[in-house]
Amino acid sequence: MLESEVIQNFPVPITIAVVGTHYSGKTTLCNLLGRSLTCEVIEERWSDSPFLQNQETDLLPNQLWHLFQASSSLMRAKYLNTRGINVLLDTLPQSNYIFSRNSLNDADFSVFERIYEAVMCSLPMPDLLIYLSAGTRFLYEQRRIQRIRGGFGPETDKTVDYAWLDSSRALHEEMFGTWSLGLSVNVNIERVDFVNKQDDLEGLISNMKLKMNGFNQRTL
Repeated sequence: MLESEVIQNFPVPITIAVVGTHYSGKTTLCNLLGRSLTCEVIEERWSDSPFLQNQETDLLPNQLWHLFQASSSLMRAKYLNTRGINVLLDTLPQSNYIFSRNSLNDADFSVFERIYEAVMCSLPMPDLLIYLSAGTRFLYEQRRIQRIRGGFGPETDKTVDYAWLDSSRALHEEMFGTWSLGLSVNVNIERVDFVNKQDDLEGLISNMKLKMNGFNQRTL
């Protein structure tokens, strides 16, 4: 177990969000960090959607449900911060926006976008964003196959379209690659192995610590 220096060096309890396109390992990293730091992990519960079985016909209500869930998780995280609890999230409303932009038809996305913009006006942002990036081929041919063989994720993993994943990756890069709404750490997951290499995880935590220390100095 690593020392919780990152959290101890931050002046107040914080919310950390881990984002990235499909197969980037968001939930896995959240759970690893949750065990290494003093944090509560709030995961995306995609399987709880009441529209999951009819996604093709109910794609808009399914995405609105996910937007509600992601927004609620972010609000709960900020509430837990006020109770002295640090939180890790593996999704943000922005991630749901990307999926919807990449999947809904123009008419449905127009509806989604208006609701999204109204919701975002009142939402806080995470204190630190960790963006997991990779090339599309790596995500599709390695991470996707690993998840299918491991029995994780939805059935749609087996039929996901390469062009769709490539478009999603580009939209994530546009949204999170130059994040301007707070502190961020960008990680190329093709160069690290957080599960099997402790040094990689410790290196990420050290990078997080540097970002937070810089924030401390600006706010003192």
